[in-house]
Amino acid sequence: MKKKKFTNRLAVITLAAASCLTFAAQAAEGVSSGALLASMCNTCHGVDGGGSKSIPALNDLESDELVETMLAFQTGEEDSTIMNRHATGYSEEQLKALADYYTSMQ
Repeated sequence: MKKKKFTNRLAVITLAAASCLTFAAQAAEGVSSGALLASMCNTCHGVDGGGSKSIPALNDLESDELVETMLAFQTGEEDSTIMNRHATGYSEEQLKALADYYTSMQ
């Protein structure tokens, strides 16, 4: 049982390290950090951030508005079904990069 836990932890650490290396490699190739962060949002909000019927568009928000909303999700000030869990994974600097990326799509 202990060996399985160790193997699972090792797998998580390896994946995290690979993600960091991928992020660094893409950043070095000229892909903005905002674009990389937005790739996580694309599944629900769409590649262009346009949203859908029940999922809000991100590409029509001002940068400050998007950052404030994400910070409100982090603190629980803004109710959500899933965004509060996503928001806690970002630093304020990352949220600003993400918001700037979507603002640039306007």
